[in-house]
Amino acid sequence: MEIGKNGENITTNVSTEELLRSIPKKLPLRDLRMLLRASKNVHRIPALLPRPSSDCYIFDIEHIRLLCYSDKCLVFDPERNIMKNFIAEINEDLRDHGNHKQLKSNGSCSITHFYKSSILQDSDFEHIILENALSNVVQKFKRHLEIIKP
Repeated sequence: MEIGKNGENITTNVSTEELLRSIPKKLPLRDLRMLLRASKNVHRIPALLPRPSSDCYIFDIEHIRLLCYSDKCLVFDPERNIMKNFIAEINEDLRDHGNHKQLKSNGSCSITHFYKSSILQDSDFEHIILENALSNVVQKFKRHLEIIKP
């Protein structure tokens, strides 16, 4: 799935060759192997890999795998339920970006909500994606902790 700067989504099933052709600047082969691995059950090391020569970064932590450029973000495995929630959060933030409206709160004060409500200047697209991805992973861990908490 490709997410654009203003929150529009383009969902397509592409082959490896089509993906390689669609990437603006070539990525190192080791990065492509990591992104396009066949087995999703393989234990992997979390990675946030900036690639300045390709003008992008690779985010591969927990359930989120994405390749983010300054104008678009390629999200892998968008059909998973946990990824659908993540994509919905990104779309909401991108559509509301620039509109300094009152943030919805579930009753608990979080540093993320405080930070988002106090932003005075515009954030870059890449930073919005990165913040949402990290926030989503942290929320997943918080849910796990609540479940195992005595």
